[in-house]
Amino acid sequence: MAEYMVQVAFQGEPGAALLAVEQQRIAELATAGTLRSLHLAADRSSGWLVLRGETPAEVQRVLQSLPLYPHLGEPTITLLAAGPGGD
Repeated sequence: MAEYMVQVAFQGEPGAALLAVEQQRIAELATAGTLRSLHLAADRSSGWLVLRGETPAEVQRVLQSLPLYPHLGEPTITLLAAGPGGD
């Protein structure tokens, strides 16, 4: 399975209830091993995720499962090079 770097920009201010649901979904993806890492800009205007998936289309479907997806600009999905172990 490949790893993809996804860059997103947030649009608008989601409410606290939506953020709580987002955190729950992020935890589910991390537990399943789909989400490898998540980093937010200091001003919380953008973020970077490393997601595992077979294809960019699969990664896009994972993104669409996020409650905050309607508040994201068009994501940039980039295939990452395999690590030393080929994983």
